[in-house]
Amino acid sequence: MSQFEVSAAVFAERLAAVRLSKRSRELITWATRRLDGVILWVDKPWAELDFEALATKQSVVVAVFAAPVELEDGLVLDHLHLLGKEDLRPASCFVFLDVVRCHDLATLPDTHTVFAGGLEVERLACFAAPDASTVVEKLLRAAVVLDGLGDGFVELMPRTKKTVGQFITSERALAKALKGSLAPLAARFDDEAAWEIARDVAAGDETL
Repeated sequence: MSQFEVSAAVFAERLAAVRLSKRSRELITWATRRLDGVILWVDKPWAELDFEALATKQSVVVAVFAAPVELEDGLVLDHLHLLGKEDLRPASCFVFLDVVRCHDLATLPDTHTVFAGGLEVERLACFAAPDASTVVEKLLRAAVVLDGLGDGFVELMPRTKKTVGQFITSERALAKALKGSLAPLAARFDDEAAWEIARDVAAGDETL
């Protein structure tokens, strides 16, 4: 059992004390009721975390990160990169109560994420994975954002400050970016989905 594992009752009590938008709270509640498994409430900064301390016997369905998450490289929103362990069931809910800062970021299919403390991505942020939903509060900063494109999407809450170089939500805008900022990835877009390519970029397996 992880030292960060909490019961559903404790989770509900702690969550009630956090200031969240109505939409964020709805998404978390929906995901919690839909999935069965362990809930983690991680209150240590990312830099101080040991993946062994996050290890659980059951699948993690909701993981709350109450302290800042800051990485020099990319972040893929999945069990392997966030919790140090692969999970055969991809469906998950990740909640970040403090700011998240990383080089690149990618959502994966059926992943539901709340960035309550803001999100700062140095380069590429992709929210386009199938059946993925993302809510951002306070701040969204990125050089390039891939959103929608027939798949997942990001919702910016009212009063969220948006500082984005390119906010790509259509095939036309994507085609233009593939001749500019995303040119190094152009060949892969012929037969692969945007989220698959962004996942590889965030994981360090593809160069942008």
